[in-house]
Amino acid sequence: MNRSSAFRRERAQIAKLKAQRYLKLIAFPGKKTTALDPIQVGRMASCHCKPCSCHMCGNPRKHFGAVTMRERKSKESFLEEIEEAS
Repeated sequence: MNRSSAFRRERAQIAKLKAQRYLKLIAFPGKKTTALDPIQVGRMASCHCKPCSCHMCGNPRKHFGAVTMRERKSKESFLEEIEEAS
């Protein structure tokens, strides 16, 4: 099903409002008046409201070469199945 440009504009506006609320919580906690940069809001909305990609927030594979939690659980369940089968 093809989406119209009006639908995409509406979804983009919703994403920008969500990003704006999220940025207000992070940048100005507890303050009533805030002045957010529209470029920062747009950037935040385009990247699914991820505040950063530092080593604490980002993917462990990218920063440390470690496997992710999901991969560890998958590997453990796979090994358990193999042990049960043999």
